[in-house]
Amino acid sequence: MKKTIVIENAKSGQDKIGLVIEEDARIILPLYYLDNIESSCDITSLEKQKLKRLVKAWRKYQKRIENITIATDEVNKEFYNFDTALNIIEDFVNNGLYMEYEKIETYKRDGKIDFTKTIKKCKPIITNQGSIYLKYISHVKKVNDEEIIRNLQKIAVNSIAKEIGWLIGFNIQLPIENGVNVISKKSIYELNEARNSSFNSRKLKLIELLLKYIKSTGKENKAISSNLFVATAHHFWEAMVFKVFGNIHKTDINKIFYIRHTYKNINTNKNIKVLDPLKPDAIFMNSSNINVIDAKYYSRNNLPTNEDISKQFIYAAKAFKKYGNSYKYKNWFIIPTNSISEVSDYRVHFDRDINVGENNEYSPIQIFYANMEEVVSNYISNESMHSLLK
Repeated sequence: MKKTIVIENAKSGQDKIGLVIEEDARIILPLYYLDNIESSCDITSLEKQKLKRLVKAWRKYQKRIENITIATDEVNKEFYNFDTALNIIEDFVNNGLYMEYEKIETYKRDGKIDFTKTIKKCKPIITNQGSIYLKYISHVKKVNDEEIIRNLQKIAVNSIAKEIGWLIGFNIQLPIENGVNVISKKSIYELNEARNSSFNSRKLKLIELLLKYIKSTGKENKAISSNLFVATAHHFWEAMVFKVFGNIHKTDINKIFYIRHTYKNINTNKNIKVLDPLKPDAIFMNSSNINVIDAKYYSRNNLPTNEDISKQFIYAAKAFKKYGNSYKYKNWFIIPTNSISEVSDYRVHFDRDINVGENNEYSPIQIFYANMEEVVSNYISNESMHSLLK
């Protein structure tokens, strides 16, 4: 059945981006990636390619542990793990349905007897007619958990195909003849049991994927999700800016550029309240320059506020305190646009009457408008754009 699709932009940084699957589909995209498309319009092949590219960016975003942590800490957790879902589809496309051909030895009273191993390992009863083995060694195919895993794999593949198959070009539906046909709490228990008793690498990887899928999407007794969100818009934008414009690892940013605030009792010197720390979204640093970068998910007609400006000057002051006059400093706001990527004619600086120099902790904050489609493409391909910050 053809699905009617409406494309919208996440206007606020707090809006969620992703998909809403109801009778029709609503795709909520970052600002300036695609124009709004009404439900009566057909999506062109170029627009389909751009959507598939964005799914790659969503998947890459969700591979990072800190981004998953951000999602799980949200008050209204409605995040869909595109990375796990696409891994399940790739496993199926590359390897097919899970089949386990391993045979195991077991002691039985019926079935085909393994004479060699029975004679070596089993103790017979000696009678006038000869040796009698009441229990002997036979081989059976290991099917105790294989069918469970295979059926859960089918359920997951079918569910993913219904949810995002129309977006990624995967619309297959697998028949489930016998056994489990719904995911439940018992499914998690059975998968854990199967994982703990196996050394098969493909099996273990598939079990991990199925467990992640069940836990991250809340699939218990639920055939299909209606909200398939990736992240809040500003978290996704910040993650891309960090990768595309910065070159300092988050660990080093945390060590050097964290700004911590604490309420203390001046008499006892004990912490009364520890506030959330502040830190820039990215740092680009080479032998002579330090660029302090903050990503701002604003539309082009809006500019960062006093609070944003104050924090940015504090970040630069922290860098200056650490490195002094041995570097040149630049302060940046990175804002999305659908135009060419360029440095704005606007910048934020202190009143000239204060007589603050150009190269210190109060260096003016420059504004760089980054083309959203260009940032997404460079984020996927690990290409840097920091050379544009001039």
